[in-house]
Amino acid sequence: MKSFSPVANKVLMFYAKDEARQFGCNQILPEHIILSILNKKLGIAYQVFENLKLDVNDLIQEIMKFLGDKTEPTLDDIPFSGKYNSLLELAEIEANSLHNDYIGTEHLLLSMVRDSENVISAFFKKSNLTMMDVRFVVMDLQNQKKSSYNNKINMDLFDSKLLDSIFNDEKIFNTIEEKNSKEQRKQSSFLQKYCRDLTKNVHENKTYSVFCRDKEIQRIIQILSRKTKNNPVLTGEPGVGKTAVVEGLIQYIADGKAPSCLSKKRILSLDITALLAGTKFRGDFEERMKKMLDEIYADKNIILFIDEIHTIIGSGLNGSDGSMNAANILKPALSRSEIQIIGATTTQEYTKYIEKDAAFERRFQVVKIEEPSEEKSVEILQGIKSQYEQYHDVKYDDDVIKAIVKLSKRYIRDKALPDKAIDILDEVGASKKILEEKINYELNEIKENINKLVCEKDELVE
Repeated sequence: MKSFSPVANKVLMFYAKDEARQFGCNQILPEHIILSILNKKLGIAYQVFENLKLDVNDLIQEIMKFLGDKTEPTLDDIPFSGKYNSLLELAEIEANSLHNDYIGTEHLLLSMVRDSENVISAFFKKSNLTMMDVRFVVMDLQNQKKSSYNNKINMDLFDSKLLDSIFNDEKIFNTIEEKNSKEQRKQSSFLQKYCRDLTKNVHENKTYSVFCRDKEIQRIIQILSRKTKNNPVLTGEPGVGKTAVVEGLIQYIADGKAPSCLSKKRILSLDITALLAGTKFRGDFEERMKKMLDEIYADKNIILFIDEIHTIIGSGLNGSDGSMNAANILKPALSRSEIQIIGATTTQEYTKYIEKDAAFERRFQVVKIEEPSEEKSVEILQGIKSQYEQYHDVKYDDDVIKAIVKLSKRYIRDKALPDKAIDILDEVGASKKILEEKINYELNEIKENINKLVCEKDELVE
């Protein structure tokens, strides 16, 4: 069993017993524990009620109604009820899931909410709050407490001599800068490990070529510029170019076409597979997500791009052991506009997974990416053909481009434009390259045979 926090220890050893004595009860119930926390406004548990804007007096009245009228207080030592051990077991489970090395008032509260057979659990259900809602608030309050504590420690480390040295000794100043730089690199490790910086490609002259999608890009920019619900999700059939539209947005930002509020934004693509890999034990995935989100909170210029965003809702990442999936971890940050996300998924997967999770869906604005017409598809292929010409060392005539689009539209039914036309463009280039190499090989063989025959003829003549 983990050790109790000082506040939780006082609640269990003294305050809960005092409440039980006041009511003349012969055993300490979970209701006595929470009543002592509420009456004395103790710990993170009490802060949860404040953050959720719950009427504490209502719960106190319900608990008192459940306990009945106060009788003559007893001075006898009161034992805990039979539920005490199971309550502590659940509290320890909650502490483990939150990666805490102690049991505090917040874990006691979570264990009571988790147990459906008490007044506290019924109160939260009546308030339309789930176990997950309460846990998210606890996580948020714990993070705030850690941040406040770390800031205090950092300030305590500065003494007057060091402050004087900073202004008088250039070497010490440079050393501090080097330490800060190392710390920043350390802090960004999770983003570097599980995300790919798409904006970096533009700065390295790897420009994205996107054509005929200005309308969709402008809509995404408008959504990202909103104060709330500023998270676009791109939906459309496979192959219509959802990811290409995001790449077009990055090019817009790099070219200075985006508004000033987006001019410094970096778009990072989340690698779900890497994030999930190796998460054998309960809580491993949640810990990675939390640490990655902490880094995003620290850098307000990051926009997270999640391709196949439906995979984070009940598909692959939903823990059968009761652990949280990625969508549930992201909900609080999205609701507080602390993080911006661009998602992409097919229309079918959006309906199947995201629409069913109303709390997650309402944080997003849908941008439909329709299949382009044949005319626009021809324009798109005309725009990107130079990349394939350079790679395959071939030339595509305008008539060939039109034929590729027309034939792919007519005969390929399981894919959408422009993807199926681009596939044919690539296939044709590869076939032409292979055919030329084969012809060159055969010509070389013929030349060798001719030279061999010429040599044999010369020998015979001699």
